[in-house]
Amino acid sequence: MTKRFRDCNLDQILLLPPCLQDWLPQSHLARYIADLMKELNLAPFYAPYQGEDGRGQSAYDPLMVTRLLLYGYAVGVTSSRRIERATHDDVAFRYLAANQHPDHASIAAFRHEQMPLLADLFLQALRLCEKAGLVKLGNVAIDGTKILANASTRRSVPYEKLKESEAYWKKVVDDLLAAAEQTDTQEDLRYGPGQPADPLPPDLADAQKRLEIIRQAKAKLEQEAKEELEELQRQAPPRKRGRPRKDAQTQGQAPQSEGQAPQRESQAPQTESQAPQTESQAPQTAGQAPQAEGQAPQTESQAPPSKRAKKQAQRARKKAASPTRQHNFVDPDSRVMPDSRHKKAFVQAYNAQAAVDAHAQVIVAAEVTQQTNDRHQLVPMTEAVKKNTGKDPGAVLADTGYWVGDCLRDPVFQNILVLVPPDAQRSAGQPLSDKAPNTEEAQRMRELLATEDGQKRYALRKTTVEPVFGQIKEWRDTRRFRLRGLELVSGEWKLICTAHNLCKLHVHRYPKPKPKARTKKIKGGRKQQGAAKAAFCSHGGSPRRYRSTPAYSLQRTNRRSGSPATNRLSILDKLSG
Repeated sequence: MTKRFRDCNLDQILLLPPCLQDWLPQSHLARYIADLMKELNLAPFYAPYQGEDGRGQSAYDPLMVTRLLLYGYAVGVTSSRRIERATHDDVAFRYLAANQHPDHASIAAFRHEQMPLLADLFLQALRLCEKAGLVKLGNVAIDGTKILANASTRRSVPYEKLKESEAYWKKVVDDLLAAAEQTDTQEDLRYGPGQPADPLPPDLADAQKRLEIIRQAKAKLEQEAKEELEELQRQAPPRKRGRPRKDAQTQGQAPQSEGQAPQRESQAPQTESQAPQTESQAPQTAGQAPQAEGQAPQTESQAPPSKRAKKQAQRARKKAASPTRQHNFVDPDSRVMPDSRHKKAFVQAYNAQAAVDAHAQVIVAAEVTQQTNDRHQLVPMTEAVKKNTGKDPGAVLADTGYWVGDCLRDPVFQNILVLVPPDAQRSAGQPLSDKAPNTEEAQRMRELLATEDGQKRYALRKTTVEPVFGQIKEWRDTRRFRLRGLELVSGEWKLICTAHNLCKLHVHRYPKPKPKARTKKIKGGRKQQGAAKAAFCSHGGSPRRYRSTPAYSLQRTNRRSGSPATNRLSILDKLSG
């Protein structure tokens, strides 16, 4: 009797056309995204097509392209060419495309033109998460990560290099203009004045174009450095050197205590050659009373300008005279930033910010900044959380990079518990460094983080926002933006976060079954079963090499002495006998 097999003939013609719903299981992510599109408002996507007369080739439905982009960013397929290829050889993409195959140019153009509308889907997906009960706003963790730009650091040029290139190409243009003028003079003598002139030489046109681009980049760097200096002077106006006037001394002067002697008029003010005071010391100016013992430390707004503020002002003046930032000709909005994965390495990237709810790791706010650090992002991200959700979070958690004492007094933090350590991570009992902030806000924050509730809340930060960045970068392999420009990159980052929240919704709708615990059938009574269970590790479930033995059992064989192995059963027999 011969074995029968099922027919697998590829040339077999189907009697009925295949149904797309039979291609994927019911709980597949692609099917969930397709069903979820009915709850999203896609009317703005169809508005540009309303005024057309209907002539020409039929366009791809925005619903279909939006499904492909959402699923592509959810599984880490963000390239338009890879999405086009996946509509042929991937069942999930073929299902979402309704068995159509849009070309990569159409997908890329749709993403580029409709990126503001795609970014608006972030709020709609967040509303669905709130309805599903995935957003509690009890604890919100804020952090930033560097995502590579669609450019290379080799195309970034410093300001000094731009000046050299400008001088070089200016000389080239002048030489070409002089040669062209000489040629015009010779042609006038040969053909006569007023005759039609030849078009501009290609070498001269190319050189003028290069010179214009270099001048625009140079002017942009100078304008940014000038604006940074003006912003710094607006926040902290420079103070004049020397002793302040009498009217300035009387205004806002702290009253002296009875036991304090007034300062002598002949006392000379501190000169620049003297060593500057540290931040932990309260600097005194002429006409101010010294700080008494036991007095509360000054706040950052009441304290005079520190050494750090003076250095910032000096750097800003130097940048205004000669900017230090590099200009990238491929993506001018991107910045050269330090790479967190590799020390002493720099990448061309953007600083992507995210605020994540601790209940189900749902992203409630997503923004992109050009700043290389996170110092001034705590207030904007908290405002974005309140704007997107319409509620105040119970607690905001952030790492040391977000610490700025003045920001904690911002009105946005009313009725919100803020946990931001002012110091870097240090071991217990380790003294503070000389550069550690010693303001009233810093001391109050240290006391708050030392409490049991503060430690318990702040411990949620690592398990809230860090796994989200790991899922985006490692699991979905989204380490580089596809678009260029701050506006388009901000929209793409919100599209990435939208896909992340849809994945959380899918897991909530179709939870994965938990793996069953490993069990092993053991013969014997309860004592033997209890001893065998104790021989397993509690964390991994893997059996130990040696079973646990009573305290009276002998140690293992000494391999160096070469003594023969002792039979444990024989010893038990002797003891029992």
